[in-house]
Amino acid sequence: MAKTWNAEPLGDDFDRAVLYKSKLSRIVVAFWACWCQPSRLLAAVLEDLFDLNWGRFLLVKVNTEQLPYAPTQFELRGIPSIFVVLDEEVATSFDGALARLQIEQWLNQFLDHSTLVGVTQGVEKDPLSGPQSMVSS
Repeated sequence: MAKTWNAEPLGDDFDRAVLYKSKLSRIVVAFWACWCQPSRLLAAVLEDLFDLNWGRFLLVKVNTEQLPYAPTQFELRGIPSIFVVLDEEVATSFDGALARLQIEQWLNQFLDHSTLVGVTQGVEKDPLSGPQSMVSS
């Protein structure tokens, strides 16, 4: 099961906390809503990729109904919306649901030079490598 950072408890400190943590780790911020089926499907893919790629990024899930002001800070255009935050800057984003392979390719551009481990590549993670500098709240 994915160990993600749910943004709801952060309240007014959401923006500052995400930007600060982006200096320590790659951050993927997923804005979603429980009533949105594409949001739920996309969350499952992101959580799976997170589980397969220990410590390569921190997944932050933001329920827009519980934290309604955060989307304006990220110039949210729709639900679901996904952002990569690196070194206190939004590096890239996309809106709507994408196929798993497209998400893997999109994330690979902003992680390190090695590729994500995923089902489409037919490779499994090294179970002996363990977590790599996972940032948690």
